[in-house]
Amino acid sequence: MRQCGASARQVLGSWPGRLATRVALFVVLLGLYGETNALVKRLHPVAVLIVVLAAALCATALYAHFRSHRSCASIYRPLRMRSLAGSGGLILRALPWLVLSIGLFGMLCRSLTSHSASPSPALVEWINGSGQDMIVPVVWIVVVAPIIEEILFRGILLSAFEEVLGLWPSVLISTVGFVVAHSDPAAYPQLAFIGAVFAIVVVSANSLWAGVLLHAVNNAIVTLVILTGGQPGGASNDHPDVQTVVVLLLPVAWMAWRSMRRLAIASRSISNAGPEIGFQ
Repeated sequence: MRQCGASARQVLGSWPGRLATRVALFVVLLGLYGETNALVKRLHPVAVLIVVLAAALCATALYAHFRSHRSCASIYRPLRMRSLAGSGGLILRALPWLVLSIGLFGMLCRSLTSHSASPSPALVEWINGSGQDMIVPVVWIVVVAPIIEEILFRGILLSAFEEVLGLWPSVLISTVGFVVAHSDPAAYPQLAFIGAVFAIVVVSANSLWAGVLLHAVNNAIVTLVILTGGQPGGASNDHPDVQTVVVLLLPVAWMAWRSMRRLAIASRSISNAGPEIGFQ
Protein backbone atom coordinates (compact mmCIF):
# COMPACT_ATOMS: atom_id res chain seq x y z
CA MET A 1 0.00 0.00 0.00
CA ARG A 2 2.80 2.40 0.88
CA GLN A 3 4.48 1.70 -2.44
CA CYS A 4 1.20 2.33 -4.27
CA GLY A 5 0.73 5.60 -2.38
CA ALA A 6 4.27 6.68 -3.13
CA SER A 7 3.83 5.80 -6.79
CA ALA A 8 0.59 7.76 -6.94
CA ARG A 9 2.22 10.80 -5.36
CA GLN A 10 5.12 10.51 -7.79
CA VAL A 11 2.75 10.40 -10.78
CA LEU A 12 0.66 13.33 -9.54
CA GLY A 13 3.84 15.26 -8.77
CA SER A 14 5.13 14.97 -12.33
CA TRP A 15 4.12 17.57 -14.92
CA PRO A 16 1.72 15.21 -16.75
CA GLY A 17 0.05 14.41 -13.44
CA ARG A 18 -0.23 18.07 -12.48
CA LEU A 19 -1.57 18.96 -15.93
CA ALA A 20 -4.18 16.20 -15.83
CA THR A 21 -5.21 17.12 -12.27
CA ARG A 22 -5.71 20.81 -13.08
CA VAL A 23 -7.54 20.14 -16.34
CA ALA A 24 -9.86 17.66 -14.59
CA LEU A 25 -10.46 20.18 -11.79
CA PHE A 26 -11.23 22.87 -14.37
CA VAL A 27 -13.73 20.68 -16.24
CA VAL A 28 -15.54 19.66 -13.05
CA LEU A 29 -15.74 23.20 -11.66
CA LEU A 30 -16.78 24.65 -15.02
CA GLY A 31 -19.62 22.12 -15.22
CA LEU A 32 -20.74 22.96 -11.68
CA TYR A 33 -20.57 26.68 -12.47
CA GLY A 34 -22.65 26.24 -15.61
CA GLU A 35 -25.32 24.27 -13.77
CA THR A 36 -25.36 26.78 -10.90
CA ASN A 37 -25.58 29.67 -13.34
CA ALA A 38 -28.64 28.11 -14.95
CA LEU A 39 -30.16 27.26 -11.57
CA VAL A 40 -29.75 30.80 -10.21
CA LYS A 41 -31.96 32.17 -13.00
CA ARG A 42 -34.86 29.99 -11.81
CA LEU A 43 -34.52 30.19 -8.03
CA HIS A 44 -36.12 32.54 -5.52
CA PRO A 45 -33.71 35.27 -4.30
CA VAL A 46 -33.53 33.72 -0.82
CA ALA A 47 -32.53 30.38 -2.33
CA VAL A 48 -29.93 32.15 -4.46
CA LEU A 49 -28.49 33.76 -1.31
CA ILE A 50 -28.24 30.32 0.32
CA VAL A 51 -26.48 28.91 -2.75
CA VAL A 52 -24.00 31.80 -2.83
CA LEU A 53 -23.25 31.54 0.89
CA ALA A 54 -22.76 27.78 0.65
CA ALA A 55 -20.43 28.21 -2.33
CA ALA A 56 -18.50 30.92 -0.48
CA LEU A 57 -18.05 28.66 2.56
CA CYS A 58 -16.86 25.77 0.39
CA ALA A 59 -14.47 28.05 -1.48
CA THR A 60 -13.11 29.44 1.80
CA ALA A 61 -12.57 25.93 3.14
CA LEU A 62 -10.74 24.85 -0.02
CA TYR A 63 -8.65 28.02 0.05
CA ALA A 64 -7.64 27.40 3.67
CA HIS A 65 -6.84 23.77 2.83
CA PHE A 66 -4.60 24.73 -0.08
CA ARG A 67 -2.80 27.34 2.01
CA SER A 68 -2.14 25.03 4.96
CA HIS A 69 -1.08 21.81 3.21
CA ARG A 70 2.28 21.59 1.49
CA SER A 71 0.97 18.77 -0.71
CA CYS A 72 -1.42 21.27 -2.32
CA ALA A 73 1.26 23.87 -3.03
CA SER A 74 1.60 22.75 -6.65
CA ILE A 75 -2.09 23.57 -7.17
CA TYR A 76 -2.35 26.71 -5.06
CA ARG A 77 0.80 28.66 -5.93
CA PRO A 78 0.31 28.83 -9.73
CA LEU A 79 -3.15 30.38 -9.22
CA ARG A 80 -1.56 33.75 -8.37
CA MET A 81 -3.78 34.32 -5.34
CA ARG A 82 -1.50 36.87 -3.72
CA SER A 83 -3.00 40.17 -2.59
CA LEU A 84 -2.78 43.45 -4.49
CA ALA A 85 -0.76 45.09 -1.72
CA GLY A 86 1.94 47.26 -3.22
CA SER A 87 0.54 47.31 -6.73
CA GLY A 88 -3.07 48.38 -6.14
CA GLY A 89 -2.36 52.00 -7.12
CA LEU A 90 -0.88 50.98 -10.46
CA ILE A 91 -3.85 48.74 -11.18
CA LEU A 92 -6.31 51.54 -10.42
CA ARG A 93 -4.41 53.91 -12.72
CA ALA A 94 -4.42 51.29 -15.47
CA LEU A 95 -8.15 50.51 -15.16
CA PRO A 96 -9.45 53.47 -17.23
CA TRP A 97 -7.15 52.64 -20.15
CA LEU A 98 -8.07 48.96 -19.99
CA VAL A 99 -11.80 49.65 -19.82
CA LEU A 100 -11.55 52.16 -22.68
CA SER A 101 -9.62 49.62 -24.76
CA ILE A 102 -12.31 47.00 -24.23
CA GLY A 103 -15.07 49.48 -25.05
CA LEU A 104 -13.38 50.78 -28.19
CA PHE A 105 -12.65 47.27 -29.41
CA GLY A 106 -16.33 46.48 -28.94
CA MET A 107 -17.16 49.53 -31.07
CA LEU A 108 -14.70 48.29 -33.69
CA CYS A 109 -16.44 44.91 -33.76
CA ARG A 110 -19.75 46.71 -34.16
CA SER A 111 -18.32 48.78 -37.01
CA LEU A 112 -17.09 45.73 -38.90
CA THR A 113 -20.14 43.52 -38.33
CA SER A 114 -23.90 43.85 -37.98
CA HIS A 115 -23.82 42.90 -34.31
CA SER A 116 -22.71 44.45 -31.07
CA ALA A 117 -21.13 41.96 -28.68
CA SER A 118 -22.34 43.62 -25.52
CA PRO A 119 -24.79 43.44 -23.93
CA SER A 120 -26.00 40.04 -25.07
CA PRO A 121 -29.75 39.37 -25.51
CA ALA A 122 -29.72 36.62 -22.85
CA LEU A 123 -28.22 39.01 -20.31
CA VAL A 124 -30.75 41.72 -21.14
CA GLU A 125 -33.61 39.26 -20.79
CA TRP A 126 -32.40 37.98 -17.43
CA ILE A 127 -31.95 41.43 -15.88
CA ASN A 128 -35.07 43.04 -17.33
CA GLY A 129 -37.17 39.99 -16.51
CA SER A 130 -36.18 39.98 -12.85
CA GLY A 131 -38.55 42.78 -11.84
CA GLN A 132 -38.15 43.75 -8.21
CA ASP A 133 -35.58 40.98 -7.71
CA MET A 134 -33.08 42.73 -10.00
CA ILE A 135 -30.47 42.67 -7.24
CA VAL A 136 -29.95 38.92 -7.80
CA PRO A 137 -28.68 39.08 -11.41
CA VAL A 138 -26.75 42.29 -10.71
CA VAL A 139 -24.84 40.79 -7.78
CA TRP A 140 -24.28 37.55 -9.66
CA ILE A 141 -22.98 39.29 -12.79
CA VAL A 142 -20.88 41.96 -11.07
CA VAL A 143 -19.52 40.07 -8.04
CA VAL A 144 -19.91 36.30 -8.22
CA ALA A 145 -19.23 35.65 -11.92
CA PRO A 146 -15.94 37.61 -12.07
CA ILE A 147 -14.50 35.73 -9.10
CA ILE A 148 -15.51 32.28 -10.36
CA GLU A 149 -14.53 32.88 -13.98
CA GLU A 150 -11.14 34.34 -13.12
CA ILE A 151 -10.33 31.39 -10.88
CA LEU A 152 -11.41 28.98 -13.62
CA PHE A 153 -9.86 30.55 -16.72
CA ARG A 154 -6.98 32.78 -15.58
CA GLY A 155 -6.28 30.65 -12.51
CA ILE A 156 -6.70 26.92 -13.05
CA LEU A 157 -6.74 26.67 -16.87
CA LEU A 158 -3.89 29.12 -17.52
CA SER A 159 -1.66 27.59 -14.83
CA ALA A 160 -2.43 24.06 -16.06
CA PHE A 161 -0.68 24.67 -19.37
CA GLU A 162 1.82 27.37 -18.37
CA GLU A 163 4.29 24.91 -16.89
CA VAL A 164 4.21 22.77 -20.04
CA LEU A 165 3.74 25.22 -22.92
CA GLY A 166 4.93 28.53 -21.52
CA LEU A 167 3.08 31.76 -20.87
CA TRP A 168 1.73 32.97 -24.20
CA PRO A 169 0.36 29.61 -25.45
CA SER A 170 -1.33 29.25 -22.06
CA VAL A 171 -2.84 32.74 -22.39
CA LEU A 172 -4.18 31.70 -25.79
CA ILE A 173 -5.67 28.46 -24.43
CA SER A 174 -7.33 30.23 -21.49
CA THR A 175 -8.71 32.87 -23.87
CA VAL A 176 -10.16 30.25 -26.22
CA GLY A 177 -11.72 28.46 -23.25
CA PHE A 178 -13.23 31.72 -22.02
CA VAL A 179 -14.70 32.45 -25.46
CA VAL A 180 -16.17 28.98 -26.03
CA ALA A 181 -17.65 28.81 -22.52
CA HIS A 182 -19.80 31.88 -23.22
CA SER A 183 -21.42 30.21 -26.27
CA ASP A 184 -22.27 33.48 -28.01
CA PRO A 185 -20.80 33.35 -31.55
CA ALA A 186 -21.71 36.97 -32.31
CA ALA A 187 -19.59 38.06 -29.35
CA TYR A 188 -16.56 35.82 -30.00
CA PRO A 189 -14.20 38.57 -31.30
CA GLN A 190 -14.83 40.87 -28.34
CA LEU A 191 -14.80 37.98 -25.86
CA ALA A 192 -11.40 36.92 -27.24
CA PHE A 193 -10.04 40.43 -26.76
CA ILE A 194 -11.51 40.66 -23.26
CA GLY A 195 -10.15 37.24 -22.27
CA ALA A 196 -6.67 38.14 -23.51
CA VAL A 197 -6.72 41.47 -21.66
CA PHE A 198 -7.84 39.80 -18.42
CA ALA A 199 -5.04 37.23 -18.75
CA ILE A 200 -2.39 39.90 -19.38
CA VAL A 201 -3.62 41.87 -16.36
CA VAL A 202 -3.45 38.81 -14.09
CA VAL A 203 0.05 37.89 -15.29
CA SER A 204 1.30 41.48 -15.11
CA ALA A 205 0.06 41.97 -11.55
CA ASN A 206 0.95 38.38 -10.62
CA SER A 207 -2.41 38.36 -8.85
CA LEU A 208 -5.74 36.86 -9.81
CA TRP A 209 -7.51 39.65 -7.93
CA ALA A 210 -6.38 42.20 -10.53
CA GLY A 211 -8.31 40.22 -13.14
CA VAL A 212 -11.29 39.94 -10.80
CA LEU A 213 -11.31 43.71 -10.34
CA LEU A 214 -11.17 44.47 -14.08
CA HIS A 215 -13.73 41.74 -14.81
CA ALA A 216 -16.09 43.17 -12.19
CA VAL A 217 -15.73 46.71 -13.56
CA ASN A 218 -16.39 45.48 -17.11
CA ASN A 219 -19.48 43.53 -16.03
CA ALA A 220 -20.71 46.49 -13.97
CA ILE A 221 -20.51 48.74 -17.04
CA VAL A 222 -22.42 46.19 -19.14
CA THR A 223 -25.06 45.89 -16.41
CA LEU A 224 -25.35 49.67 -16.17
CA VAL A 225 -25.89 49.87 -19.94
CA ILE A 226 -28.73 47.37 -19.64
CA LEU A 227 -30.31 49.11 -16.65
CA THR A 228 -30.26 52.46 -18.47
CA GLY A 229 -31.99 51.07 -21.52
CA GLY A 230 -29.15 49.55 -23.56
CA GLN A 231 -30.25 47.23 -26.33
CA PRO A 232 -28.78 43.83 -27.21
CA GLY A 233 -26.45 43.39 -30.16
CA GLY A 234 -27.88 43.86 -33.55
CA ALA A 235 -30.82 45.98 -32.41
CA SER A 236 -29.36 49.19 -33.72
CA ASN A 237 -28.25 50.25 -37.20
CA ASP A 238 -25.96 52.96 -35.84
CA HIS A 239 -22.40 51.73 -36.48
CA PRO A 240 -19.37 53.91 -35.65
CA ASP A 241 -16.91 54.79 -38.40
CA VAL A 242 -14.08 52.23 -38.54
CA GLN A 243 -11.30 54.78 -39.12
CA THR A 244 -12.46 56.91 -36.20
CA VAL A 245 -12.57 53.94 -33.84
CA VAL A 246 -9.10 52.75 -34.90
CA VAL A 247 -7.63 56.23 -34.43
CA LEU A 248 -9.06 56.30 -30.90
CA LEU A 249 -8.20 52.70 -30.07
CA LEU A 250 -4.49 52.76 -30.97
CA PRO A 251 -3.33 55.41 -28.46
CA VAL A 252 -5.62 54.05 -25.74
CA ALA A 253 -4.30 50.50 -26.27
CA TRP A 254 -0.73 51.87 -26.20
CA MET A 255 -1.39 53.58 -22.85
CA ALA A 256 -2.94 50.37 -21.50
CA TRP A 257 0.14 48.42 -22.63
CA ARG A 258 2.48 50.91 -20.92
CA SER A 259 0.42 50.60 -17.75
CA MET A 260 0.75 46.81 -17.87
CA ARG A 261 4.52 47.15 -18.36
CA ARG A 262 4.84 49.33 -15.25
CA LEU A 263 2.60 46.92 -13.33
CA ALA A 264 4.67 43.90 -14.38
CA ILE A 265 7.93 45.58 -13.30
CA ALA A 266 6.44 46.62 -9.95
CA SER A 267 5.01 43.15 -9.31
CA ARG A 268 8.33 41.44 -9.99
CA SER A 269 10.11 43.81 -7.65
CA ILE A 270 7.55 43.14 -4.89
CA SER A 271 7.32 39.36 -5.09
CA ASN A 272 10.51 38.45 -6.96
CA ALA A 273 8.29 35.83 -8.62
CA GLY A 274 6.52 37.72 -11.34
CA PRO A 275 7.06 36.08 -14.73
CA GLU A 276 8.74 37.81 -17.62
CA ILE A 277 6.01 38.54 -20.17
CA GLY A 278 7.92 40.31 -22.88
CA PHE A 279 7.59 43.93 -21.74
CA GLN A 280 11.33 44.51 -21.51
